[in-house]
Amino acid sequence: PITPYSDGIFGISEGDVDNKGTKLGFRWSQLTGLNSEFNVNVNYDYYDRREFKYSEQRDTLDLDFQHKISPVENHELLWGGGYRLSYSELTSVDEQDEKISIWNLFVQDEINFPSLDFTVTLGTKIEGNSYSGSEIQPSLRGSWIPSEQLTWWWAISRATRTPSLIPIFILMYYLLLNCLQIILFLLLFRYRDRNLLKLSRLMRMSLDCDGC
Repeated sequence: PITPYSDGIFGISEGDVDNKGTKLGFRWSQLTGLNSEFNVNVNYDYYDRREFKYSEQRDTLDLDFQHKISPVENHELLWGGGYRLSYSELTSVDEQDEKISIWNLFVQDEINFPSLDFTVTLGTKIEGNSYSGSEIQPSLRGSWIPSEQLTWWWAISRATRTPSLIPIFILMYYLLLNCLQIILFLLLFRYRDRNLLKLSRLMRMSLDCDGC
């Protein structure tokens, strides 16, 4: 057991806290051609936390697969998908059960321009869950290496936060159910001279939009 006053669901625990859990994982990879690779991952996680006034048991199963292929010269295509099923029993004032499923499908194409030392990646992901439905999350990324010392990276992407059903307060439940949309702009450069001195600079801007 953890000593008294460990962090609990509200930041303070009364009495001892007992944590236990199990993780199992499986990974399979297969080369299906000269420029083709297939990967499958399966993970199971069991979590059990018990306090004086609060306890939670959670089982989570994750499945995902990826297929990487180079259909034509200077193109690397990556596609795949995933599924998560999570079930928990939460006990505080009363007993609450939570069951959530999350799925996603994605595809991206990395295009190389060797003569320009430039790479651009176009991609999109469709993600859905039990509460807020499905969302499309496109992305555009690129890199440019004008010299051996200088590298530029940039990215524009849209993402959403997956909602949760922790029923602590009605207001919190409402805020979590209305997942947050984020549009992210990222610019990064790195300079390294011949004496191995590194200089990096990250410029990041995000636009948050409430609701889905």
